[in-house]
Amino acid sequence: MKNTFLYLTVLLITVFINLTSSAQPLRQYIQNFSQKDYGDSCHAQNWSVVQDDRGIMYFGNNNRVLEYDGETWNSIRITANSSFITSLAVGNEQIFVGANGEFGYLSHDKKGKSNYNSLSSNLEEEYKFFGNIWKTFSYNDGAVFFSQEALFIYNNNKVEVITPSSFDPDSSFHLAFKVNDEIYVRQRGLGLLKLKDKALELIPNSEIFKDFGVFGMVEGNNKNEIFIATQEDGFYIFDKSTSQFKKLESANEEELTLAKIFGAIKLSDGNVALNTALSGVIIINEKCEILYNINSSTGLKDNDIKQLFESSDHNLWLASNSCISKINYSSKISIFNSNSGIIGRINSIEFYNDLLFVGTSSGLFIENKTENNSGKYFKPINELSKNITSIKKFNNELIIASPDGLYSYSGNSLKQIDKQNSQSICLNEKLNQLYVAGTDGFSVFQKTGDWLPKTRVKDLSLNSTTIAINQKNQTETELWVGTYNDGVYRITLKADFSVVYDKFFGNQDGLDNGWVMPFANNGNVIFATLSGLLNYNEESSENKSNHGFFEGSDLFNLNNSTITILNEYESNYLCCIDGKVCLIEKSNGQKNFADFESVNLGNINALLKISDNKIAVGGDDGLNIVRLDWKTDTNIAPIANIRKIVTNNDSIIFADFSILQMEQASQQQMEQASSLALYSELLKLNFDNNTIRINFSTIYKDNDLTTKYFYKLTGYDDDWTELKNQSFVDYKKLSEGDYEFNLKCSDSHNHESEVKTLKFKILPPWYRTVYAYIAYLLILIVLMIVSARLYSHQLKLKNIRLEQIVQERTAEIQKQNVEIAHQRDELSEQKREITDSIKYAKRIQSVILPVADILKEDFEGHFILFRPKDIVSGDFYWLTKIKDTVIVTVADCTGHGVPGAFMSMLGISFLNEIVRKKEITQANLILNNLRLEVISALKQKGEAGEQKDGMDMSLVVIKNQESNSKFQVPSEDTLTPTLSQRERAEDCDSQELRSSEMFIEKETDNNKDLSSKSQIPNSKVQGNDEYFDKLSTSQLNIRTIEHANHELQTTNNKQSYHTQWAGANNPLWIIKNPKFQIQNSKPQDETSLDLGLEACFLELKADKMPIAIY
Repeated sequence: MKNTFLYLTVLLITVFINLTSSAQPLRQYIQNFSQKDYGDSCHAQNWSVVQDDRGIMYFGNNNRVLEYDGETWNSIRITANSSFITSLAVGNEQIFVGANGEFGYLSHDKKGKSNYNSLSSNLEEEYKFFGNIWKTFSYNDGAVFFSQEALFIYNNNKVEVITPSSFDPDSSFHLAFKVNDEIYVRQRGLGLLKLKDKALELIPNSEIFKDFGVFGMVEGNNKNEIFIATQEDGFYIFDKSTSQFKKLESANEEELTLAKIFGAIKLSDGNVALNTALSGVIIINEKCEILYNINSSTGLKDNDIKQLFESSDHNLWLASNSCISKINYSSKISIFNSNSGIIGRINSIEFYNDLLFVGTSSGLFIENKTENNSGKYFKPINELSKNITSIKKFNNELIIASPDGLYSYSGNSLKQIDKQNSQSICLNEKLNQLYVAGTDGFSVFQKTGDWLPKTRVKDLSLNSTTIAINQKNQTETELWVGTYNDGVYRITLKADFSVVYDKFFGNQDGLDNGWVMPFANNGNVIFATLSGLLNYNEESSENKSNHGFFEGSDLFNLNNSTITILNEYESNYLCCIDGKVCLIEKSNGQKNFADFESVNLGNINALLKISDNKIAVGGDDGLNIVRLDWKTDTNIAPIANIRKIVTNNDSIIFADFSILQMEQASQQQMEQASSLALYSELLKLNFDNNTIRINFSTIYKDNDLTTKYFYKLTGYDDDWTELKNQSFVDYKKLSEGDYEFNLKCSDSHNHESEVKTLKFKILPPWYRTVYAYIAYLLILIVLMIVSARLYSHQLKLKNIRLEQIVQERTAEIQKQNVEIAHQRDELSEQKREITDSIKYAKRIQSVILPVADILKEDFEGHFILFRPKDIVSGDFYWLTKIKDTVIVTVADCTGHGVPGAFMSMLGISFLNEIVRKKEITQANLILNNLRLEVISALKQKGEAGEQKDGMDMSLVVIKNQESNSKFQVPSEDTLTPTLSQRERAEDCDSQELRSSEMFIEKETDNNKDLSSKSQIPNSKVQGNDEYFDKLSTSQLNIRTIEHANHELQTTNNKQSYHTQWAGANNPLWIIKNPKFQIQNSKPQDETSLDLGLEACFLELKADKMPIAIY
């Protein structure tokens, strides 16, 4: 029953404070961290909070110190017997800890893990029994731990104790404070004491505090003043130079007394922040006036604040009865959303009668100043619970547009003007006119007591964006209405309210196909589009439409930016540029983005300048009020920390790398925890751990906006890589070598941190270490020695074996030489006999070959080149004269040498039989008879696989009295003259002779008689492939000589001819009229022809056995 009464009393006091508070609402961004965030094994209640030089926060919890780096939470367990951590302090790169009956400090092991070291366990027995360490301070390279039973001074690894008994054995200490590196203690029944030379001295005139508690002492307005806060008697100023205490009067003293002050700190902006047991945080100025009250109605989860701390980025951290809270006190922005009473997406904002009106997709909301401490800073106007598209202030009323109609709000009176669908409205204060655009058309209303409709153009059914006025004169008003997808309309309103309009759309008018938003600008109109700002040019152009066109605007160099809001004020513009809020000075064009960097509302839909120093920003996610005169410094570079390093098997290589930079500055801590040598050894990673994850963090986050990290691993990354929404980076399968990991971060104001560096080394695998290579070398040397010895032994054995083999083989070879010599003699004898036989055959072949006397009688200037490749020839020539007919033939028999010679003898015999005995002189009959004789003699039947022996033959029949030449050539080619590089065909006296194909073997029957008339040639040449084979094997060399007179020199005659044989591939060149010389200048087994050429020629392929007649 007693507890219930106490609870109700506290609740009533809290409600009373909230209802009577005169402080301005401060709705800065607040984060509340609960037990769910920092660990289920931890307690909800927290008593103390501090921050180290790395920006990492520490909180006193139940038997644990909580650590928060901005990304992750970690808990450090203290001794098993202690309870709540009631105080913390940072000094000399250490965290000092005070708890119930326990105090000490945190150190770090070789892996960076935090561990607790007790100092109180080494106290003498008489001092070991004490209660809570309510205050802990860093002091003279050590620390001071304060309890109501004693003051413990730690320095140089020693603890000295000061007790209250030196002043009053029956008294006790109350609280202690540190101000400007000086320690002050209040002792009950005495007053204030000051620590000096490890002793306490009573401050004169401080007896006024002997009977009521002092709960805060902070710096005053100058170095000689100390501001003192009490629970029962308000505030005092202590002048150290005179030891005088002065009571400060406060208009809010009663309210502050009811709040139950628990502590105080001096803020960087000069104000004092009070943590209270019933009213959260109260911020007062130097006159002790309440400026702001931050409590459960403004976003705190708990009003019972145990300790308050201002971090290095000027934000406030609170240790409270049920959570840990962070207040973005450095932010210029107050945040209002659904928790403040605003529901829906904000479309429009207006300031009217010192109240802020907000039009959203869910209705119209008005600022609630009478009930703001309930947390609902805005209340709805219930009659307008609908989509509000626009709000405009006109004299003493508000004009409110909605798809359901048009309304007027004056005081507390709401009246509907019209039921027209209203998407955009514009007021003309000079003419007291209202212009409305929507899907129901375009309308004009005139203010004459009430708003009366004057004209409506239903044809202008528009999905409109904005309306802008270009007032031409008193009798004519030009209006521009933008749309989302239908271009822009120019509407001319006459004095009689008649309307003329035209439409601008698409590229022909200089517009995009997207939305267009017209805005007023210095009496003119400027147009915002997706591609930038445009001006309207009334002059028509041949390439444009005949009613003017749009072109780019250079207003403040914003032509390439997307502008969705452009509100003009007397001295500046308030804009939304590329989704960011900007204030632009008209005088110099200076753009202020910095004050709005922390705005985080999604799409920006509405902007309003409430005053010179207060801007309202409305978006999809609520309302922000930006205070441009907020004094807190935001130009603070953040701090990035490299934290945990984890390998691929989830083993922690380093729990907190950033602690090294603290410990390196203290030789004492290096000896106690981790030294540089140990650090260097620790960051040499085995090759098995070449896949690592590096975690990093920063506590510097404005309105909890995502911090951008940038990292680069030298030796792996080419350039800096940006990370968003992630505070770690993975590297997989790194090669052995030295690496340097660099990290920096950037906050929402684009302030960059210093670069933090982590150097580490991936050791090679054991088989690639120096020792391994030395072992490999030694093994190689041993193997080489063993191999050499084995090889030497094997070589000796092999030599012995080889000697035996040599002896055996020598005997064999000698025996074989005798046999080979005998066989050689036999072969020589056989060769001689065969050669003699072939030579005898040659004599027989020479005898049966015809003589050339026949040609001498009828043809002057001829020669016969017959040089068999072997001793006997497989080719032959044959000629005879029957009466007045000369028959000449050249034949290529199957094979060379002896086989060919048999065929040639057979051919000559058959020709003698056919021509001389039978006197057949017709070319085709001669060849056909010859073919039949060969088939019969060789018994050829034409079967598959049968031997195809035979001959190719050129045959010429010349009848002098008719001057005709007949020949039949076994060829499928056409004999075609070809010009040399020196003459054209028209200079040659030649004819094209065509031939038919015929085979002297069992292949096919084909008798053709082909005749051609031609002049008797000056020279003629017949040849076969054996002759060319001879030339080829004799290394025939040919070169050209121009206009040279040469003679043909042989062993038999010396005559001049106009013919040349040439070419390793045996083509036949028939030359007319040039002179040439063929000189046999080499031994008989070689032939050299030096030729002079300048004439037309006929190229014939010798393998078809051509013959040409000129």
